[in-house]
Amino acid sequence: MVRPSELAKILLLHGVTSIVADPHEIANVSGKKVMEYMIEQSGQLPFDFYFMMPSCVPATEFEHSGAVLKSEDLISFYQNPRVLGLAEVMNFPAVSNTDEDMLQKLYDANRLGKSIDGHATGLSEQQLDVYMSAGIKTDHECTTAEEAKERLRKGMYLMIREGTVAKDLINLIPVINEKNSRRCLFVTDDRHLDDIVSEGSIDHNVRLSIETGLPPITAIQMATINAAECFGLKEHGAIAPGYKADFLLLDDLDSIIIHSVFKGGRLMVQNNHLLKFPDVLEQVIDDGLKHSVQFHGITENDLAIPLTNEFANIIEITPNSLITKHSIEPVRLNHDGLFLRTC
Repeated sequence: MVRPSELAKILLLHGVTSIVADPHEIANVSGKKVMEYMIEQSGQLPFDFYFMMPSCVPATEFEHSGAVLKSEDLISFYQNPRVLGLAEVMNFPAVSNTDEDMLQKLYDANRLGKSIDGHATGLSEQQLDVYMSAGIKTDHECTTAEEAKERLRKGMYLMIREGTVAKDLINLIPVINEKNSRRCLFVTDDRHLDDIVSEGSIDHNVRLSIETGLPPITAIQMATINAAECFGLKEHGAIAPGYKADFLLLDDLDSIIIHSVFKGGRLMVQNNHLLKFPDVLEQVIDDGLKHSVQFHGITENDLAIPLTNEFANIIEITPNSLITKHSIEPVRLNHDGLFLRTC
């Protein structure tokens, strides 16, 4: 929702000095051109932006998007050291049915030693085996403790998500113990800017975990060294010789009140104030990237739904979750057989 430079300013205030981003949504609209823009814009900042290349644009074959990304569109990006791999493979049928282009994307990432993220909503144990065999070793879609245990038993990295819409942390934290914690890390997976400003980013995940009973050191490990190891970031995640001097000072270990944030040994934040951020020479944005929304006026007729009977398929929303349910409900129709409202 903002340029990389503006996101970096917000995240530094919350002790985040590096992120691994999947530009799926913006690439879904504008394809390769916008990914080049994101990488270029984030390269000269006092903040580390790493990227995973969108694996499913469009997400499924029956969706329509502004762009299509094939394996040949992604391969050149892997030459950039800040591109770590292939982002969440959300089209499981393409993997299971050995879709040629999907297999090529997986092959390219594996051949080059890149990471591959998963998206394993609702997959059975056997389907998880298919994912693992394809080199997909992470999942951020767990919503229950049993799902989390299953991923850990398979040897996957368990990504515990706490975003704006999907809030899974409270359900998953009880799974974490001293024997499996090093395979667990935090993600946000879509957290709106107002929530970052008011509550925080990964620092919010850490605080919430401690409140639910997780030892502070374990929570901090999950936010730092575990995430770095998961993505092969050998210079990140610890305060030791040979690591980047990215660290923060806390007023309190339990409440995670951030006093100071250092990036590359340089003091960037003190007392919730960004001390200095370099003037960024913004790249001129192509008009094709700025004017991507094409919309027309809506009339009542545009919202009319013709039905052949007085029952309709309903998508039920589950609060604080991305998981939806299917139901069939009676509805009222007008004299033209158009949907009016539920009974």
